[in-house]
Amino acid sequence: MNVVAPDTMAESFAKWFKELRLRVGQKSEENEVGLTLDLHSEVMDGAKQELERLVTECGMTVPDRGDLDDKHTRWRNGKPDYTLANLAYMKGKCKSHSVGSLELIVENLVKTWEMEATHKVDVGQWTTINRERFYLSSNNGNKFSAEDLVQRGSYNLLMEGCPSHLYNSGENTFESAHAKFKKAFPDGFLWEVLEVFTGPPNVVFTWRHWAEFTGQYDENQGDGRLLVMCGIGVAEVDDDLKLVKTEVFYKPEELLENLKGLNMSPGTPSAVGVTAGVTPCPFSGSARSK
Repeated sequence: MNVVAPDTMAESFAKWFKELRLRVGQKSEENEVGLTLDLHSEVMDGAKQELERLVTECGMTVPDRGDLDDKHTRWRNGKPDYTLANLAYMKGKCKSHSVGSLELIVENLVKTWEMEATHKVDVGQWTTINRERFYLSSNNGNKFSAEDLVQRGSYNLLMEGCPSHLYNSGENTFESAHAKFKKAFPDGFLWEVLEVFTGPPNVVFTWRHWAEFTGQYDENQGDGRLLVMCGIGVAEVDDDLKLVKTEVFYKPEELLENLKGLNMSPGTPSAVGVTAGVTPCPFSGSARSK
């Protein structure tokens, strides 16, 4: 494997994000007219410059989530902007898959599906699924349709089997669930494909979900530690590479315990996954190319 992003680059990104959060807090406290819009413009311009540098100087690839500019799309809350999410993803990912690789194809397919499930209210406008055959399940639980995703949201469906004292999907709506995790992870809850083991039509892969716990979850204030969750995905696709089924296997209980402040040692990162001993990055914090 060839290293395409050294640890010093990840450290510079972390410093940039930390300084950005401080400026956001300082300017919001000033409470002057126009500062919010000016700050947003400053943040986005800086993030776009960083992304451009990563692409041109480091050879990284920005995630492809399909056509976000289709004027006919019915958005839930307006067209999403993934600039900051893309930058955080590039800052924290472990793998940098080659263009055209099966890993990158799977990663972009899942990212596009997640975008559609979160932001497109008309299932007929989704481009990633075989609508007649598609279902989603986690840990061999109930099978959910695309319409279920639109109504209840992926958080509620994927964590339906969790103990209610950790997460009660029946008491959360689409909106409240997304608000809960956005409040906990204001810098984003990022996702990447680690490795693909089998190709179409039945795709088996491992994935990594991570975030810095800088916000608040219920009554527990985060301390900035890195939370990492790993799992397995099994996806069946049709001849057009549209998802027929998506099965997820993971342990959400461990992440939720950390968010609630349970089973955590002060000042130490937490990594949760399908196997004991998984580290925040299996590749020593560097983004690598196969």
